[in-house]
Amino acid sequence: MEAAAVSFKQRAVDAAMADAEKGGYGAVPVHLRDTHYAGHDRIGSGDGYKYPHDYPGHYVRQNYMPVELQGKKYYFPSDMGHEATIRKNQEIREGCK
Repeated sequence: MEAAAVSFKQRAVDAAMADAEKGGYGAVPVHLRDTHYAGHDRIGSGDGYKYPHDYPGHYVRQNYMPVELQGKKYYFPSDMGHEATIRKNQEIREGCK
């Protein structure tokens, strides 16, 4: 069972890495850009970021992908073990859109 779970996760990582290597996608959303350098505020880096742990259930609707990848899913949890809980949470969150 553990090998199957690793396989699902590895496929997700492999697919994301393939997209990253292919490139051609827009920039990282402004609210996710690095803020650990002088002058970040002049270009808006980090503006509008919502810290998930400040919200109920440690979840907040927020875009984490470049525009070209919005809605793309890489990880499809199984219905076994802890992944079943992850899957249920994903379904609940997707219903909130």
